[in-house]
Amino acid sequence: MARTGQCELLFYDESSFSPNQPIQLGWSPIGQTRGVEPLSHGERVNVLGALRHDHKLYWRTQRRPTVRDDVIAFFDELAALKHTMPRIVVLDND
Repeated sequence: MARTGQCELLFYDESSFSPNQPIQLGWSPIGQTRGVEPLSHGERVNVLGALRHDHKLYWRTQRRPTVRDDVIAFFDELAALKHTMPRIVVLDND
């Protein structure tokens, strides 16, 4: 339907990024405890995004954990954007 112009198809997902990986993802020599040096710039950035079938990307970043109200607000923003056909959003709930 999206290819024939009957709807606008979007794929939604959210993710977060940080210059510091969680310590559980690190490694250390056998017999030594894992550890990391704290970095002052270790702030996480969360991203909410919807990729349209024609590769147009709608996105928002925030420097705090994403909660339900953030997702609802993001979808409200998508709905408020001018459109001439129905929008279908596929959610990635992993």
